[in-house]
Amino acid sequence: MDKGQKLIKYKGSGDVEQFERDVVGEICDKYNESGIRDAMRKAGYVPSLEVGDPEAAHLELYLNVDKPTEFAGLAFIWICDGYEVYVFESKHAVMLFLKEFTPMIESVVRLYRLPSED
Repeated sequence: MDKGQKLIKYKGSGDVEQFERDVVGEICDKYNESGIRDAMRKAGYVPSLEVGDPEAAHLELYLNVDKPTEFAGLAFIWICDGYEVYVFESKHAVMLFLKEFTPMIESVVRLYRLPSED
């Protein structure tokens, strides 16, 4: 995953805005880590949920659990070769996000696993 990826701030039920900061890069730099998982843990975010299949569509959610942090959580969504990063100001926004995006991830994985007609 590249540092420098733009983030999307998810406010709830389709209410999103482009977030102009590279929060993931800032966290990696602050904790002097090149690996995002290690940097996220040091910043107080822990892996909390993984849904999907990395070959097709995959969601990883990190939640703030034990340190004061700027955001309630961050999520990474990969679909095929592209990905997006989301930040959440509240746990409520995280729940709305999961309600909206988990079925989509599961549907993409089911489609990916269908036999090919080629």
